[in-house]
Amino acid sequence: MYYGKTDDLAHKVKVWRELLFCSWRFRGIVSIWRREICLEEIIVAKDMALSKRTLQRKLSDENTTFVKQLNHTRELMAKNFLMNSVLSTDEVAYLLGYSDMYVFMRAFRQWTGVTVKQFRVKHGVV
Repeated sequence: MYYGKTDDLAHKVKVWRELLFCSWRFRGIVSIWRREICLEEIIVAKDMALSKRTLQRKLSDENTTFVKQLNHTRELMAKNFLMNSVLSTDEVAYLLGYSDMYVFMRAFRQWTGVTVKQFRVKHGVV
């Protein structure tokens, strides 16, 4: 009887791992890349041990897309970099894969509704 419960628990853990939100796993994989924010679905899918099509399907099941998750991951990383470091805005933009600081600043304002400077002042990082 004891072994049956252990096997049942192992099965439940396996199922749970498979059912973890794809978007949550996505953010973990992409944030690992840091400088080389991966803009290619196929590479992220491979790191998640999925085919590109399976990644697309799982993200679709969560009503999201690769681009939406990539931007959300960039937003989370940008906030973290801006609150917890002395990196310049240009350096943060570079780390997130933006070729131009102004493109990053525009994206940050769209995500948060505030400028990078306002965000840093609000969080006491100026």
